[in-house]
Amino acid sequence: MAKRIRVFVLAMMLVVGAVSLVAAPDHAFYVTYYTDDTYTVECGYYYYTCFGSPVHSGCRTAYYDYEDDGPC
Repeated sequence: MAKRIRVFVLAMMLVVGAVSLVAAPDHAFYVTYYTDDTYTVECGYYYYTCFGSPVHSGCRTAYYDYEDDGPC
């Protein structure tokens, strides 16, 4: 029984490791959203980190500026 549990735990660790490698981004980026086509008043942002977790706040509109933060 203990051997089955060890094999199961090892298999789960391999699956979780494989999924995290596939899901990890290759670069981070930052998007700034503006209220209109003058691009003068910011209303929100979206930042995708190297850890794969997005950070965002405010509004999202069709008017945005994309900045690539480079490779992770």
